[in-house]
Amino acid sequence: MPHYLLLLLTLSFCHINLHAYEPENNLKAILVSKIANFVKWQDCSSDKFKITIFNDGYNDSLNQNYIQSPIKQKEVVIQNVQDIKELKETNILFIQKTSSKTLNEIMHYIKGRNILTISDIRGFTEKGGIVQIYSLNQKLKIRINVDIAKQEKLNIKASLLRLADVVRSEPL
Repeated sequence: MPHYLLLLLTLSFCHINLHAYEPENNLKAILVSKIANFVKWQDCSSDKFKITIFNDGYNDSLNQNYIQSPIKQKEVVIQNVQDIKELKETNILFIQKTSSKTLNEIMHYIKGRNILTISDIRGFTEKGGIVQIYSLNQKLKIRINVDIAKQEKLNIKASLLRLADVVRSEPL
């Protein structure tokens, strides 16, 4: 009898922990849309705001959060890609967990395309990404690489930069 009780408690604990990450993913999705409102793209003439999620085979929860929320008074279109060569015109590229090799390929492929890159990958801004979302003391924080944003001709408002950890690229 005690073994069954222990098994039941273990399964209950695992079930709760699996769902504990879901709200954080929803908050990240909301944060992505909020960040977009503090960024000015060089060319944003399309009538739709496009977000591409590179998920490398991982399931994502970002799609549901944009369907009803316009960004910059534009309807949001979500695209999912698993291969960077599938990438079409986009305003934001959200990169979910991927290998270092794939991340390097992505960053090389999109260089100079006026795309805001966002990820929750550790060290993302140091690897050429623009915005990294991370958790500290159970709060979501952002880190922004202002030099890469400038290279991509993205203007990030000072009010957002004041809330972020600002990172600068190493001189080559």
